[in-house]
Amino acid sequence: MDLLGTGDGVDQGDVEWDTSLLYDPHAGLYVASASWTWLNHDYASDINDHWGFDCREDETIGGEDAVAIRLSGTNDAKYNIEWQGTYWWGDPDLDTIEGNYAEQKFEGNQGEEFNEYGVAQRIPDRGIRLWSDLGHDCPDSLTDMNVYGGQIIIKFETMNGKCENTKIFGYNVHTWADTYINSAGIGIANDGFSVSLGWNTQVASEKWEAGGAVGTVCGEGNDGGQGGGSDPRTRIMVVGDSISQGHEGDYTWRYRLAEHLKQSDEAVNFVGPYRGTTYLPSEQPAGFPTVSAPPSFDGKYRNNLSFDSDHFSQWGRQVAQTKNVIRGRVADYKPDYLLVSLGFNDLGWGVSTPDGLVSDIQTLITEARASKPDIRILVANVIQRSPMSNLPDLPRITDEYASKLAPKLDSLNTAASPVRLVDIKSQINSGLHTYDGLHPNGVGEFRIARAFANVLNSSFSLGNVFGTIPASVPDLAPTTPAWIRAVTTTSGIKVTWEHSFAASGYWLYQRDATVGGTFTRSALQIPADSWHVGWLDSGHRYEFYVVPTHGDSEGSASPTASAVADLRTASGPTNISVHPGASYVDFSWTPPSGAFSDTVGAYRVYYFDLSIPDAVVDSRYTADTNFRLLGLEPGHRYVFLVASVNAGGEGFPSVAAEAYFGFGSPQPPSLLATQITSPTDVSLKWSRATGATSYNIYSRDVVAGNTFAKHGSATNTSHQLGWLFPGADRWEWCIAAVNGTLEGPKSQCLRSQLDKPVLKSAKMLTATDVEVQWDPVPGASKYRVLNRNVQNGGDFTVDNTVSGTSHRVGWLFPGAQYFEWCVVAVTDNVESVRSNCMMSHS
Repeated sequence: MDLLGTGDGVDQGDVEWDTSLLYDPHAGLYVASASWTWLNHDYASDINDHWGFDCREDETIGGEDAVAIRLSGTNDAKYNIEWQGTYWWGDPDLDTIEGNYAEQKFEGNQGEEFNEYGVAQRIPDRGIRLWSDLGHDCPDSLTDMNVYGGQIIIKFETMNGKCENTKIFGYNVHTWADTYINSAGIGIANDGFSVSLGWNTQVASEKWEAGGAVGTVCGEGNDGGQGGGSDPRTRIMVVGDSISQGHEGDYTWRYRLAEHLKQSDEAVNFVGPYRGTTYLPSEQPAGFPTVSAPPSFDGKYRNNLSFDSDHFSQWGRQVAQTKNVIRGRVADYKPDYLLVSLGFNDLGWGVSTPDGLVSDIQTLITEARASKPDIRILVANVIQRSPMSNLPDLPRITDEYASKLAPKLDSLNTAASPVRLVDIKSQINSGLHTYDGLHPNGVGEFRIARAFANVLNSSFSLGNVFGTIPASVPDLAPTTPAWIRAVTTTSGIKVTWEHSFAASGYWLYQRDATVGGTFTRSALQIPADSWHVGWLDSGHRYEFYVVPTHGDSEGSASPTASAVADLRTASGPTNISVHPGASYVDFSWTPPSGAFSDTVGAYRVYYFDLSIPDAVVDSRYTADTNFRLLGLEPGHRYVFLVASVNAGGEGFPSVAAEAYFGFGSPQPPSLLATQITSPTDVSLKWSRATGATSYNIYSRDVVAGNTFAKHGSATNTSHQLGWLFPGADRWEWCIAAVNGTLEGPKSQCLRSQLDKPVLKSAKMLTATDVEVQWDPVPGASKYRVLNRNVQNGGDFTVDNTVSGTSHRVGWLFPGAQYFEWCVVAVTDNVESVRSNCMMSHS
């Protein structure tokens, strides 16, 4: 890159300045440089110099590295950069300071070799925010503080977006005795860069017109991303998901590939809209998990690595999404190579079938070629994840996709735009090379980088064959939160803790100390550095601590914090109706009454899929007392809860009826048994009805002539009923299947029934006497003993009615051996069927 401008040295009292704007290959961007030499080394002061840039209306802030400031000192120097806040300007009346105070102190000797480029430090605050005149937050920018030898580069990055009348103001640069740093400022206008140097007041100024490779200053021209200009380096864009973006503390396979190509003496430039890994946010929004915190792209790498890390990868990214934007990304960043590692999120979360995913990959390739017909494309297959109980079919469809991807890529290969398969599936054993069953550990990162590098070498002669992979890479343990706080809110307790570097989640432990409860762990890991705990007992003291996790491994527990719940929330609604339809579930309810219900203005409907192991709770908000829920899985059973939201927040929910989605009103079951088990108890059994989540039991007192009324409900296909006064034998029963609160037709109706007695013996005591014995029947008050003379061919007649379980009969002429015996159990209102029958026997 050509030097775009050089300012003359300016001697202003006890400091001499020199200014320039040039392309820095290490930093990968254009840098406005301010170099100086103190003439009086005893000078010490606090410098308060505001600097910034103004992107005027209808202009667009360029991609990353739109502007940077370099401060260079001489000889040995100490640098103390203090981040004191962000100034938001938009409305003339708005003049507030936001942000956290953070301080980084380090020493840098000019030319000293800290790493390949020098020490790299990131200011802890997540960056400068932009405020537009329209009152909208523009995307966050990042602020990097990097040391290359004895120079400091403060670098602004902004997401590609339009910001009207946006201004950034920022740092205070402080100095102390024997320090060679002063302040510098840089501004952007339509016609170029403006650099101001000095303290409190401007010491020197130099301006360069926009042009050459820089292009439109407020649009493009940064070589870390868009454009390209006369940059002779090979441009590579990695297009991926979490496996490629990486999590805070990862090296990432992108780093291993970049290092390999550098060691191969290849002049490459990784390009794309993002630079960093992801990390856990400070908190999730109120609508989580329906609404999540914005994605993050400024997470640090292991050991604060600084490398050419531009990329187009994002956690959760799908091919189904990427195919629609890749044409624009290729047009913006003009990569020579596209390294694509996508597909798990499409297959794993049911976005696409293997055939659908192959089709989407074809569309992605077509769209990339539309912006750059000669682009070279490497496409990886999908890693075989460790088994998941809620995705039992994932291994099969992953294999199916791999088998169909290879021939499709072959068919898409052309001489002008070669396409190659990268087989990472065979390189990764989820039990050995990942830290959570999917995301690569240190060795896994090497293995994925090797897979891409060797295809680049064999097919395109870019880079050498990848070298030896280490047998192990030290595991990354999440740091222990040094503090945790619990603060009472109107709807629960807000628990916040120190961010754990490299944490992918936290187990939150809590206990009710008021009742002496034990600590219990949260059902799911907390995906942020804070959590609001609701549904507590007001007046009780609760204790909390967290344990950070990194995939399958856990760190050390935080300290413990406590707070007393003081709720100002309303109870849940009543009379919740749940009516499932063919493609929806309709809800309605009655607003709550009682304490704090006068400010209820919304409701939150929770739903949980019981048909999927390890499913997560989801929710939707509504301001009405009726709501239609769409998009559930047909045939799956769901549980629902509805919570009221008032001025104090969300209260404890009311439990609604469960429902099978897509079944509607169920068909009637068959009533199989109404067995009397005691004088006042009955046992009911019925067949299962498809799509039923519960059953309503109806009964009536036949003797009293009553009509049927709901007697109770059950979730199984049997039920025991008791306390049926004045007797179980008076009742008749029917069953209706229910889905949600939608009831189907009733079954056939049956009277309470006695069991059939079991006749045990009919023993002849003499030639004309017999003793009959049988087992007792539950609920029977008496038994009828029946006999007949088989020699005469007569019918059974009642010999006697007795209360016991045996009976002796005499005077059986012409002889006891000619008589057959049966027994019937009876009550005042019902009788059983006949027992088994038997002949008199000796």
